[in-house]
Amino acid sequence: MGRSLRSLLAAAMAVALVSCADSGADPVVGASSPATASAFPVTLDAANGAVTVPARPERIVSLSPTATEMLFAIDAGDQVVAVDAQSNYPSDAPVTDLSGFEPNVEAIASYEPDLVVFSTEPGDLGSSLAGLGIPALLQPAASKLRDVYEQIEQLGTLTDHVADAQELVDRMKGVPKNQLWMQKTAVNSAFENMGMRTTQTLATLFDGMTRHSPEGMWFKQRAEEAGFHQAVRERDSGDPIPGSKPPRNN
Repeated sequence: MGRSLRSLLAAAMAVALVSCADSGADPVVGASSPATASAFPVTLDAANGAVTVPARPERIVSLSPTATEMLFAIDAGDQVVAVDAQSNYPSDAPVTDLSGFEPNVEAIASYEPDLVVFSTEPGDLGSSLAGLGIPALLQPAASKLRDVYEQIEQLGTLTDHVADAQELVDRMKGVPKNQLWMQKTAVNSAFENMGMRTTQTLATLFDGMTRHSPEGMWFKQRAEEAGFHQAVRERDSGDPIPGSKPPRNN
């Protein structure tokens, strides 16, 4: 299995792989129907609504590491002029200091993009780019394998690499389930070895204890009486909390 395919399955689907053992998991299927080339202008329905690309994009800006890898995997890398600082694969990706988490519209526009792909919407990125006449495609983090397939196909359609995108999707669908299971096991192993499960267990235990302490019971009652914000203000005021033994830390 090639580096791009392994990485897309492991990185883009680290969360989605958890569902592979469920009855609702995507089946392993064969090749799809033959793909056709894009006919521009192209319009498709995306997470941020209808996205129209008037002509084959030649100056793509990617603000998503997953989208960056997908673009190069479908042979659209030559059309990418800039990627965000977190896009560390492939090695020849044009990495910049652009941020996908706190995007700067002016900085993005300085690359004169004819398509921007992003995965996080801070509130007005899509509309701001649209106001500048720049097509923008929102691709949120995938939660299922079918979401990954759809995102690859979207990129293939908008970049005029329909056949390349379909080939990648077919390869991913053809990965044996035992390999998906091994990927899932590797992710779970990392989760366990990093101590995250133990940390969450302790957090749940402590949360239950504090909720049922005298202070916790007071906070619940006070929030119901005066509202959450007022209860927080009184809790953080430094004044003794009724029922606390000894009162607070005094």
